[in-house]
Parts: sequence; structure tokens; C-alpha cells
Amino acid sequence: MFSYFRSHAEKPWVRANETNHEENEKAKEAYRALKTISLRRSDLEEYKNFETRVKIRAEEKYDYSRITGKEYEMNNFISAFYDAVLLYAIALNETIAAGMDPRNGHNITSKMWGRTFDGITGNVSIDANGDRYSDYSLLDLDPAEVAYYSGASNELKKVTDFHWIGGKPPRDSPICGYDNSKCPKGYPLHVYLLAASAGLILLLTLLFVFFWRRYKLEQELAAMSWKIRWEELDGEESQKKEKKKAKKKRSGAYFPESDPLLRSNSRGSVSSDKVSREPPSGPCTHVALPRPHPPSVSHVLRPSCSSSYLPISSFFGFSFASRHVHAKTCRNVRPVGAVCISSTNFCVLY
Repeated sequence: MFSYFRSHAEKPWVRANETNHEENEKAKEAYRALKTISLRRSDLEEYKNFETRVKIRAEEKYDYSRITGKEYEMNNFISAFYDAVLLYAIALNETIAAGMDPRNGHNITSKMWGRTFDGITGNVSIDANGDRYSDYSLLDLDPAEVAYYSGASNELKKVTDFHWIGGKPPRDSPICGYDNSKCPKGYPLHVYLLAASAGLILLLTLLFVFFWRRYKLEQELAAMSWKIRWEELDGEESQKKEKKKAKKKRSGAYFPESDPLLRSNSRGSVSSDKVSREPPSGPCTHVALPRPHPPSVSHVLRPSCSSSYLPISSFFGFSFASRHVHAKTCRNVRPVGAVCISSTNFCVLY
């Protein structure tokens, strides 16, 4: 709330010499939040008649409007001066009536102090020190009196409801204070450093756990007994290897294979199932047969003929899926016997 001491006008936001009407409207909007404290004006009919006579005299004797360019407005000091002269006259008459010397100032002032009389503005009270008890009005917009303070009774008397912008009285001081001393200044630098360090450690921990679990899963997949090598299937690569083994056998440097899939010397007929020498007309496939007795072989295709290796994500995903497929059993589905997983050849045996 703003306090503004002055003799109030009917429209204090209006500037008579302002040619822009919008500026006055903006000032009026700002005045909605203004509460004006002023000397209280009497609402007695006698005071209103006195105010009219003063305005007429100012125009007729002093030509006030033509000289100043604005309408005369009586202020409270004129009525206060009128009451002061009236009080002096009352004290002077009482001094003369008491047979005292009117030229003695002490005799007159003693009659003026500590008394109350009816003035042009209403009851006028003077304290023992000769000071007048002043009454003040608290004015709202337009201006409208919403409360007044009585100096004689030392009371604030409410006339009507206050008009507050936002529906409630403003704070006594800003939230952060006038010098921002009440606002939080934030945390010290080391607090932010600790928070950043904790976040980084948490991120590294999550990454470590993720890669460690992946590593352990790859180790588990690599150690599975149902995985076989591509060389253990009867195909082009195994034929080359057999020729090398035959040469070693003739030279006496051949030892029987220890792998259970290679212990038998018998081989099934592969005349129609060996790897085709001709380029495939469709997607790239590999046909091979395990030893000693060929079960059915289901081939997994590479993404394209020009690709020699599958991505690591495909290799790992196939390995992970193969573990689940091998673990599943159903009487209506032929079980998976083994899986061949390499970077270039994927196939399932069942």
C-alpha cells in the first residue's frame, strides 16, 4: 500500500494538460493499487457551503481559473486556518469576559489549550500542549473514503470495504526483501560437484552391471555342450578337412577324433545333400550333414549373399534364442538336438 499525503482531488490520476486520453487511463489503472492518506474533509452541510463560498470568492476577486488555467480546488489548510481564527476569537472573547488583559498572550493561549469546540470542519480538539488532534482519511479509488482515523479518540474507524488488487492486502515487504537478503542463495559449489560425481558413479555402475551380465551370458552360451562347430558337419569344409586327415593317416600322424560326433567311421549318403557348387538362385544357404548319421538340418540364412559375417548383435541374439529353443520340449514338436553357431554359418539340427 502506498501512502500519499496531499489535498485529494476528485480524480487524482487525471492530468488536465494531458492530450493523450490513453495516458490518463493507464494512470487510472495504476491508481487502483494506491491508497491515499489525507486530512479528513468534513461531510457537514455547513462545510460544503463554506467551500462553495471560497471558490466563488477565488473566481470573482482573484480570477483564479483564467490566471492558472484550472478550476479552483480548496484544500484542507484553508479550513484549518478558518478554525484557527475561530478558536482565537473564542479565546479572545472569553479573556475579555473574564476581565483579563487581552494583550497578554498567555491569557489567550491558556483559553485555547485543552478544549474542544465546533468548527467549520466539525469538532475541533486541542490537547494540553496546544496541538490539534487531526483526523485523517484513508481513501480508495475515485477517491472513496474506506476508513478514517480520529485523532481525539485515537481510533481507526472503517467506513466500507477495502478494494485490494488481487483480493488481499499486499505484503509488508517483498518476498526476497528490499535487498534480496531473504532469498535463498543456492547451494555451495562442492554440493553440486558431489551431486555430479554421484550421478557419474551411478551411470558407470549401471554400465558395468550391463556389460558384466552380457559377458557372463556370452560365457554361459559359449560353454553349452549342445553347440557344435561348422567343421563337424559334412560339407565342403569338412571334405577338405577329411582329405588332410587322410594324408596324415597315411603318414602315420593321424589320431582318432575324440569328439563324440566324429567317433564313428561310417558316413551317411550325402550325394544329394552336400553343399551345392552352383550359385543359389534364392537367398544364400548352406547345406551340410552331421556325422555319423544325419538328422534333419534346418538352415538359417545370412542377410545377403555379399555379406560374409553377421553382425555381433545377430550372432548374440541367435545364440541367446538357441538356448531357449533347446530348453523347450513338446511331444508334438521334434526337439532340437544341436545348434551350429559361427560368424558365417548358422544352422539347427533336430
